[in-house]
Amino acid sequence: MKNRIHHIVLGVAAVMSTGSAAAQVLAPQDMKPGAAAVATASTLPGERPLGTTPEPRVLPTPAAPQAAPGGAVNAGVLQQVEMQAQAAANQIPMRPRKILPAPPPEIEVVSGQNKAFGIALSHVNRIITPFRDPEIKTTSVATISAERGVIYVSTLLQDEIALMVYEKGDPFNAISITMVPDAISPVSVKVNVAGYVPSAETGFSVANTEMAKGWESDQPFVEVVKSTFREIALGRVPEGYGFQAIRRVPAQMPDCNMPGVEIAPQQLITGNSMVVIVSRITNRSYQPITVDESKCDSPALIGAATWPSQKLAPGQSAELYVAVRQHVEVETNQRPSLLSTGFGR
Repeated sequence: MKNRIHHIVLGVAAVMSTGSAAAQVLAPQDMKPGAAAVATASTLPGERPLGTTPEPRVLPTPAAPQAAPGGAVNAGVLQQVEMQAQAAANQIPMRPRKILPAPPPEIEVVSGQNKAFGIALSHVNRIITPFRDPEIKTTSVATISAERGVIYVSTLLQDEIALMVYEKGDPFNAISITMVPDAISPVSVKVNVAGYVPSAETGFSVANTEMAKGWESDQPFVEVVKSTFREIALGRVPEGYGFQAIRRVPAQMPDCNMPGVEIAPQQLITGNSMVVIVSRITNRSYQPITVDESKCDSPALIGAATWPSQKLAPGQSAELYVAVRQHVEVETNQRPSLLSTGFGR
């Protein structure tokens, strides 16, 4: 047994020494894919053929347009190349850019219907919504933020900005707007939703003095009063104003001398420099009457209005809006009037 193993080892060593002596050594410049495998395979024992690595296949290169004798390029070839380039360019869809004007200070939209208008490029634009806690949906990369119902939009790009805005938790009443940036002045627009009435789940909301001050200073004060009454008539609370349901006559309520009319204050809407008292008025007489708001009198009275109609049939009701000035603290260094106090008599 030992002799047999000895003969096998000697035989293997002889084969290896023979193969090593006959192996071909290739210079670096002679190396190419498959060359080493072919040279070595011919020296290995056994009859099983080894696979060889095929030579790389070179794809034919299309011939470039040849210049005509004398160095001039064939005009027909150039024309063909230009036509091919033009045809490729025509296949690229080009979307024309919209140019839209800025919106008016106040617009009304229908829920679900898109409204488009222009905004300022590279400036901050303000969108005032009727929502207290707006939810914003968009795919735009513009800078968009919201603060208590007011949305601020700014962009450095000319791409259109599409927004879907609704009260958080109420996606069925949504504002759909598309804004097109352009080289115009910054835009401030109030967007109303036709027929939208805010949820009355709570009977109290805190006023935001700074926002209310902005609402009252955006336009002449007479227009502010009219706009405030209009917002209240539409069932909305003006921007930044607080809302409170009341069951008693507030201290700010003027004396309204209206015989036959029952006046029941029920809501208090508080702004920065103005408070609006909303009362339910009912004709308790047996004949039609016309409500005369001038019968309300108070030193702090700003204005009064009846909605929806001043004419009331017996038993008919309406809303009375009375706006009065906010109480202002009297400075300690003010001089009291001699006429109102009787000082010095």
